[in-house]
Amino acid sequence: MRRYIISLIGIVLAAYSVSVTAQTASKLYKWTDDEGNVHYGSAPPPSVAGKKRDILNTQGQTVDKISSPKTPKQLAEEERKQKTAVKQERARRIAAQRDRYILSTYKNESEITRERDRQLASSIKAIKALQTSIQKLETSYKTQRSKASKLERAGKTPSEEMKAELRSYETELKDKKHNLKSRQEQEINFLDQFDRDLKRFRELNAANQ
Repeated sequence: MRRYIISLIGIVLAAYSVSVTAQTASKLYKWTDDEGNVHYGSAPPPSVAGKKRDILNTQGQTVDKISSPKTPKQLAEEERKQKTAVKQERARRIAAQRDRYILSTYKNESEITRERDRQLASSIKAIKALQTSIQKLETSYKTQRSKASKLERAGKTPSEEMKAELRSYETELKDKKHNLKSRQEQEINFLDQFDRDLKRFRELNAANQ
């Protein structure tokens, strides 16, 4: 029984070996040399390694392709195109989302202009409040700075409390001026956005008519 099993295994292995050999022998390669000449063969020369070539079956039909490695320039170009495609798709999704927002939020152009005017009035009010606060702080800071300068001219050193107060004024002024600049930029941005929304609202309505 054991001899029978061993013999059976040997027969199976031999058959598999013949099958693999037959499959390997049936492969035919097609390639083009550096001079543009087309060649066929079962074993391409070493000079073809790393170059593009086709694999043919026994009927001469292409069943697979082996591509040549891409150059660093080609890889870089592919990466650039991929990044561009991602950016374009992201922009498309954002634009579609904005379109849905515009159509679901506003029924007519008047609603857009009213909302714009409401936000503009609120922005102007906030900016004026910041400007007034900055003016008051600057007046207080100049007063304390003048007192400190007088002490220094008299050969005296301002107290630590006065120095701390001056630093506090400087920090607060810097923060408020930064906030003022941000508010002013936001006002410009949202006005531009409302202009774009109004234009897009008209385009969407015209397309739906």
